[in-house]
Amino acid sequence: FILPGFIDCHVHVMFQISKMERALNTPFSLKFYKAAGYLRSTLDAGITSARDAGGADLGVKQAVEQGIIAGPRLQISTAVLGITGGHVDDWYPSGTNVNLFGPPYPGMPDGICDGVEEVRKKVREVLRAGADVVKICSTGGVLSPTDHPEFTQFSPEELQAIVQEAAYRRGIKVMAHAQGAEGIKQSVRAGIHSIEHGIFLDEEAIELMLENGTFLVPTLLAPVAVLEIGEAGGMPDFGLQKSREVIDIHRDSIRRAHGLLEPFRTLGEGHDLDAAPVSGFLDDNLQFPRRKLSELGMVGGAEHAAGGANIDHVGAGAQHFAHLLAHFGHAVAQAVGHAGIAAEIAQGISGRMPAVGVPAGDAQGGGAD
Repeated sequence: FILPGFIDCHVHVMFQISKMERALNTPFSLKFYKAAGYLRSTLDAGITSARDAGGADLGVKQAVEQGIIAGPRLQISTAVLGITGGHVDDWYPSGTNVNLFGPPYPGMPDGICDGVEEVRKKVREVLRAGADVVKICSTGGVLSPTDHPEFTQFSPEELQAIVQEAAYRRGIKVMAHAQGAEGIKQSVRAGIHSIEHGIFLDEEAIELMLENGTFLVPTLLAPVAVLEIGEAGGMPDFGLQKSREVIDIHRDSIRRAHGLLEPFRTLGEGHDLDAAPVSGFLDDNLQFPRRKLSELGMVGGAEHAAGGANIDHVGAGAQHFAHLLAHFGHAVAQAVGHAGIAAEIAQGISGRMPAVGVPAGDAQGGGAD
């Protein structure tokens, strides 16, 4: 049979979680060479189209388009926009600024902006740099040093200006890293098109999303990956603490969303990880989680055909996406109260698939949010 290409709505192909010392001693240009490996791993995982949620520039996209490197078709956002002291601001109390995505450079503007006029200008800068979608942070996050996922960021006026400025460019859409409930609701009211993470969703936020046709990309694997990588020594303590705090809350939010976001019609698949290769799977592992997700009425949204491009690269990597799909299915089944299906998927994971993790000696794979 032919497996249609998967679409991953939230990846970071230029981003790698690592110890602070390692990050500070890594040459700036090395990340581009590493990205070639991440892009190939993503393609080998069966993903033929991906939306990069920050870090990839126009040169990376064109390198794939021109066949210089192998990878999925990319929709890029270039720099992520956020406020001073917010999720994009990697300022530490010592005065050191450790930018997770590296310093600004031609083709990658500085994403920090405050006030209506500044956010308009920044939207124009990222669109000039080749962004296909505008990525903003309307709340704090797990890996930012001076905020919290529930902190609301950007005013309603700033959010409206961002959406308006993007719309002027033939309807460019805006995606928002939004974890706290108030930040989610402000984003939806402003007309933002997709909510990334949605950790503290409440019923009002879900109803607003339904009214406005807003998509949710839950990235359920991201906090799990942060904990697993962090326990191996690759994550700051504040990231571990916040991940532990939000994992159960994230699950409960998906439970609330399940009954209202009719059969996941407005949910997108996005794992917020770089696709580190995982070996040792059988080809038929894909069928097990797919069958169980089908019982939940979930299969379909994540399996849009991507046109068959690069299909010769996909077969051997289908097992890795099966691994991601299985863990996603287990988390959702637990969240929405299907204990029996969750147990069956968990048994399949433990019996036939290793736990989510990274290759020994390389702390890659964590989400950027």
